Amino acid sequence: MENSKYYLWLSSLPGIGCVTVRRLLQHFGSPRDVYEAGEEAVRGCDFLRPGQVSSMILHHQQADPDALYENMVRCGVRCVPFGDPAFPAALRDIPDAPTALYVIGRLPSDEELCISIVGARGCTAHGMQTAELLARGLACSGVSIVSGMARGIDSCAHQGCLDGGGRTYAVLGCGPDICYPAENMNLYMEIQKEGGIISEFIPGTKPSGPHFPMRNRIIAALSAGTAVVEARERSGSLITADLALGYGRDIFAVPGRPDDALSAGCNHLIRSGARPVCGAEDILREYDMQVRSTVMQNGMSGSSKAILSCIGLTDCSADDIAARTGMPIEQVMSGLTMLELTGRIRRIGKNRYMLIL
Repeated sequence: MENSKYYLWLSSLPGIGCVTVRRLLQHFGSPRDVYEAGEEAVRGCDFLRPGQVSSMILHHQQADPDALYENMVRCGVRCVPFGDPAFPAALRDIPDAPTALYVIGRLPSDEELCISIVGARGCTAHGMQTAELLARGLACSGVSIVSGMARGIDSCAHQGCLDGGGRTYAVLGCGPDICYPAENMNLYMEIQKEGGIISEFIPGTKPSGPHFPMRNRIIAALSAGTAVVEARERSGSLITADLALGYGRDIFAVPGRPDDALSAGCNHLIRSGARPVCGAEDILREYDMQVRSTVMQNGMSGSSKAILSCIGLTDCSADDIAARTGMPIEQVMSGLTMLELTGRIRRIGKNRYMLIL
């Protein structure tokens, strides 16, 4: 408790970011020392701007560390400071690492392979299915999924991971005790059980525009790679990808039609060197991991299983399947008809098929 309550106070300092908080800790020694520093000592910090000095003095008068701690406990949140052994190493190494993390559930271990999946809030049905299928495929192969629990692609990525029996982590732009958006309450509760809700904002912090670019750096840093599914040319998803690139992480993007505004961001990333992704296997291959089946195949014949294994995120033709499996086209067509009738795939064009989640 002793350490946590002063970290809560530090994390809630208005107008003072994590880099400046780090300097305060280096200067004074501990969170409690920062809190107990007198006005004269605070004014003597030459790295603080006048407004930050005033903010610290006023905050000392208005914010009670004990009350902050009691509220955190009441919300079922725990504080994981920067120096705590549980603080993720991947996040500790970035120059603007958070002062502390506020968590419901668990944090990813340093041994977990995490991939972040991000994209448009106002996505298409195809984008939603792609995000779910990609996340589920990765989860079935032991990969943990990180995202921001926003509407659209983020929510679908979390859900796909849960459906695949994996661990997923939601990084919020508000306090961890606040479900945002509110309609994601069921997802928010499920993530707590199977992974974790993570924020650098103390409990009770409302969602705010500037918070979301801040949370994006945590999403990027926690993950070995970031995959973008549907994003406009100027979007928060590209900010996350840019941050990930700056941290030395891998960048993946699902390609789209050249004339589709929601694919412009992904296509731009690919032109800039991002790895194109048409299925979970494209990401798993980068980390020398094997693909495990994401589709229930009980009671299926060997030929049906072989056909199904060829159909992934993007549509696939009967000729493609025949070429990959070596089956006669008549056998492929018969197998596709049976899979369509049993609701495992759907036809989206002349002899072209996709999985049904």
